[in-house]
Amino acid sequence: MPVKKRSSKIVLPEIRKEVLEKLPFGAYVVDKKGKIEFFNRVMMKMAGTKRKKDVLGLNVLEIPTYKKAGLNKYIKAGLKGEPFFIEKIKYTSYTGNKTTHRNYHGIPIRNTKGEVEKLFLLVEDVTEKVELQKKLKKEKKEKEKILNTVPLAIAEVDAEGNLVYVNDTYEDMIGYKEKELLKSDVFIYQTSEKNIKELKKYIKKLIKEQPEPTPWFGKNKRKDGEVIDVRVDWSYRRDDEGKVIGFVTVTSDITEKKKRGKKLKESEEKYSKLVEESMDGILMLRGRKIIFVNRATENIIGYENSELVGKNFINYVAPVDKKNVMKNYALRMAGKKVPANYKLRLTTKSGKEITVEVSAKVIQYEGKKTDMVSVRDITEKNKLRRELKKSESLYRALFESIPDCLKLVDLNGKIIRINDGSISSHKYKSKKSVLGKLYLNTLPASIRKRAKEDFSAAKEGVNITSEYGYKDKSSNEKFYLKSFSPIKNKEGEVKNVLVVCKDISSVKLAAKEIEKSEKKIRSVFENLTSGLIIYKPQKNCSEFIIDDINKAGEKISKAKKKEVVGKKLQDVFPGVKNTEFIKKIKSVCKTTRPVHLQEFFYEDKRLSKWVENSFFSLPNGDIVALYNDITDRKKIEQKIKKSQRKYRNLFESAPDSIIIANTNGVIKDCNNSTEDLYGYSKDSMVGKKLSDFMTVSSLAKFERSFKTLNSLQSVEGLQIIDKNKKIVEIWRKTFPLKTESGKVGSILIFDRDVSDYVDIIQQMGKLNRELNEKMDELNKINKFMVGRELKMIELKEKIKKIQNKDNQNEK
Repeated sequence: MPVKKRSSKIVLPEIRKEVLEKLPFGAYVVDKKGKIEFFNRVMMKMAGTKRKKDVLGLNVLEIPTYKKAGLNKYIKAGLKGEPFFIEKIKYTSYTGNKTTHRNYHGIPIRNTKGEVEKLFLLVEDVTEKVELQKKLKKEKKEKEKILNTVPLAIAEVDAEGNLVYVNDTYEDMIGYKEKELLKSDVFIYQTSEKNIKELKKYIKKLIKEQPEPTPWFGKNKRKDGEVIDVRVDWSYRRDDEGKVIGFVTVTSDITEKKKRGKKLKESEEKYSKLVEESMDGILMLRGRKIIFVNRATENIIGYENSELVGKNFINYVAPVDKKNVMKNYALRMAGKKVPANYKLRLTTKSGKEITVEVSAKVIQYEGKKTDMVSVRDITEKNKLRRELKKSESLYRALFESIPDCLKLVDLNGKIIRINDGSISSHKYKSKKSVLGKLYLNTLPASIRKRAKEDFSAAKEGVNITSEYGYKDKSSNEKFYLKSFSPIKNKEGEVKNVLVVCKDISSVKLAAKEIEKSEKKIRSVFENLTSGLIIYKPQKNCSEFIIDDINKAGEKISKAKKKEVVGKKLQDVFPGVKNTEFIKKIKSVCKTTRPVHLQEFFYEDKRLSKWVENSFFSLPNGDIVALYNDITDRKKIEQKIKKSQRKYRNLFESAPDSIIIANTNGVIKDCNNSTEDLYGYSKDSMVGKKLSDFMTVSSLAKFERSFKTLNSLQSVEGLQIIDKNKKIVEIWRKTFPLKTESGKVGSILIFDRDVSDYVDIIQQMGKLNRELNEKMDELNKINKFMVGRELKMIELKEKIKKIQNKDNQNEK
């Protein structure tokens, strides 16, 4: 109870009784011997008496309840001329029928000579205020427990984007601890400088224009570098004048939600990604040569993929370990038993030697015996061991630097360690004067019994925190917050108790601040985008009464808070009767373990929708149901299933052979027409390479077509060998199937039997050759006949000339 001293030079004139009777406070006057001379009506009500004559003349210094409450010493001091003011003292009236919390203000009344003749006391009943503070404090604590229990990432941000509050779920989602977050701003999660500028611009616009809150979608980068898609629902934080001073945000990781509805990746692609993204290096060795490395391997030893693949792995082993590594490799490939895990040293590209843990196993890869080696860099692990020692040293420095009192006490109650804060706070001579002593003996006698109970509870593994009030060595009133925390070993056994003592004499929470906090928590509760209902279990978890529901819950459930609060769960939602929903909420009520109901179809005369539910228990036994409307998601999933069935029907009914293969030519799927063309069953073809079915003469053309996979290709003149060893002429068309990143993940292949067409072409070629031969013969005959005709014409001309010449001679 803090005492505020007033000036002792105040001289009050005679106080009129009619004025004192009208005061809203209790007022009374005692003479210099302590006898009550005046007692107003408010004071009578506070004292629980109806007649003034029962009080007037009583000596307050002789009333037991005054002495018990510690008022006597202040009244004696007041009669000596020292005014006083005492806050929130707990007092039971002398009649014993009423206990209240009061503020006492004592003012000495002096005569003209300055001598104290009387003491005037003003008394304010603050019981209601104290009870309200306790209630608000308790509710605030419970609400904060809810915020740290709900599976939603909740944070508060000021107008500059600085974080001022985060809950446990927010820490888990973003990967940073609370201490790191509260020293930073929301811009550290952005993936680029451009995104930071856009977000700052967005926040300024909100502060200036104050539009209706709508969800913000973007990407956040976790502490470990992972980028996640997020949805941020928010509301304004305002001060008492309504000015916007920041925001309350609820952040949801929607990474998986965005992926929902997209086609499932093939198992081999998933495996490939897993290997590539592994934090451990993974190598494939065959004949001592590296045939595959993942990205982590490149990072560990500093070489790029092209510098590693095809090289002898021993080149990268430190000289000191080469002989042993070669021996283990040879034995392992020969099927001998060798250590599966061991340590060795590698030489990085920069020439630095690093220590790694190696795990090796012989597997079948691409149909051949292969040594798969997993490499983990433990250089950092060894460094962490050194850091641990450094951390222990830091812990000792931290223990000493904390200003609060810290005492480490063994189970026998002896002090085994104490910090400098305890020495200065309790004014001990030195640490030696305290170490080894019983902790309880260092405390004032008035609180030892209570401290002993708290210490005993801590020995049993219970954390205890409570307030203590007593006088220090200088007789000053002190109030401390003491925490008794059990220190356990790895097996969970309590070995010591840490006592933390904090001086809280000057710290008192104001009701106004508590009310602000309550408004803030209520704002978060009401602005959750998920529906939230709090149930109070009844009749041994057989009935549940609705205690509260937020705005999102009203919207999803199509129910008003005033219409459902206080009613039974099954009366408001009759469709949950005899369903998995009831089983889950009863399970949480009985076991206090949280459960999740991923999909639940609810239907009654008023509602019909799919919902996702999470149930968890609060410390006071109430059950929280957190739920979201997933009706739209279910509709999308049904459409996807329908689309997949349609695709499968088209795939299986196609007249041409359709094959899906990876970029190495390994068959992953094929349709019924493929079985007809190749003569093999689908099961016997999946997992084999396309080249296994090609003729030797077609392999070169086939391999050339697979070198360029980024565009549509048509290949003619290929030959395959079916199950009956028959050679079949085919025409092939290939389509690359690309992943989201733009890389070719699979190849879609159409094969068509063109054997009959080839026979026809061959027959036409034969006929064409015979026709050409006949034409050649005809041309020869034609040339002979033409030559003969020309000679006949020439002979006739000669005969004609001779006849003309003879005729002329005759003339």
